[in-house]
This record gives sequence, C-alpha cells and structure tokens, in this order.
Amino acid sequence: MMTLGDNLRALRQNCKMTQQQAADRLGVTRQALSGYEANRTRPDIDRLQALAALYGTDLEGVLYGTAPELKARKILRISALTFLLPLTGIRIVGAAALWAANRFFPFLREDGSVIAEMMRRHAPLVSLWERSDAVGSLLAAVGGLLLLIAVLALRCRFSLKQKLIYFGLLAAGLLLPGLCFGLADPVFHVIDYLIMPGRDVMRFAAFFLLLLAAEAVMRRREKKHL
Repeated sequence: MMTLGDNLRALRQNCKMTQQQAADRLGVTRQALSGYEANRTRPDIDRLQALAALYGTDLEGVLYGTAPELKARKILRISALTFLLPLTGIRIVGAAALWAANRFFPFLREDGSVIAEMMRRHAPLVSLWERSDAVGSLLAAVGGLLLLIAVLALRCRFSLKQKLIYFGLLAAGLLLPGLCFGLADPVFHVIDYLIMPGRDVMRFAAFFLLLLAAEAVMRRREKKHL
C-alpha cells in the first residue's frame, strides 16, 4: 500500500518537477519536502492543500493514492487533445472554403449581374463553409459538455494554469482560421468568419466557469470532512 510520502513523490514526478522546484513553489525548503516524501514528517492540512493545488489534484488524491487518478488524468489529456484537433480542422476547412469561393469564383459583375458559371462553382464552397460551421458548433457543444462531465466525474483536478492553457488553445483553434482567411477575403469581412466560432468560445467560457464553480463546491465539502 502506498504511503502519503509515496503519493507525494508520484504526484511530483508526474508533474515533472524536481524536489527543489516543487519546494520553491511551495515556499518551503527542499529538506522539508524530502521529509514529507520520506514519511519522516507529515504536512499539516494547509500544506496538504497547497501540495494538492501544486500537483493539480485534491486532498483525496494526496492522501489515499494516485494510481487511479493518474490513469484518469492521462485519459482526459488524450480525450482533450482528440477533441481539439478535429475541432480546429473543421474550422480550417470551413474558413478555407469560404475564402476560396470569394477569391477564385466571384460571381457578380460590376453592374450587379450574375456570372452563372462562377455561381455554380461558388455555391458548393459556400455550402461547405455553412456545413462546417454547423458541424463545428455541434461538436463544440457536445464535446465541451462531455469533457466537463468527465473532469467532474473522474474527480481529476488540473491547475488553473493548465485549464487556462487549454482554454487558450481551444479559442485559438476556433478563431485563428477565421481571422487569417477573413483578413485575406476580398468580399466578406473578418466578422463574417468569426460569428459562429466566437459563439463557441463563449460556450467554452461558460463551461470553464461552471467547472471552476463545481470544483470550489467540492473543495469546501472536502474541508468539512477533514
């Protein structure tokens, strides 16, 4: 059975920190942290909470074992990456299709009349953009909600920095394709490219705030049981 010291050491190593790095961030000496990991001394409740926050876990993970949690964290990281990549890909395809339609197949003459051949080539690309927007928004809503539920159900705690980095990557994956192609579009404005991705970013922001609120409630409950 793993001891408290074993758990602390495994968590630190999982975060790829040396004892000195972890001690510096905690505001303690390396010798003090070494004492915790060697079970020579036992940290008080405040120090345990600081250790849990540093390692992106909770008090239960620190006190009662890390193996299930580390496995769950790995699964969540893979799931989050798997969710991010296709979401970004869909936005790139949609933005590229709209840009190509406006750049290569302008169907209006200066007098306002329609060029039929250009219109036939323009329309499928615009349709692809619209379908990409719809699929991307559906994936963002469903995938974001499932990730939120998974994090809470598996009781995996990630640091605020880790959450912000992932939120930033999501926002970049959603907005940058539209921004880049929109700036180069000779017909549409950038805002036309960013309306739907912008809504998705706002949805993710709501999920992010819900996660923070739920974790705050869970931490208060844990303190009451100690």
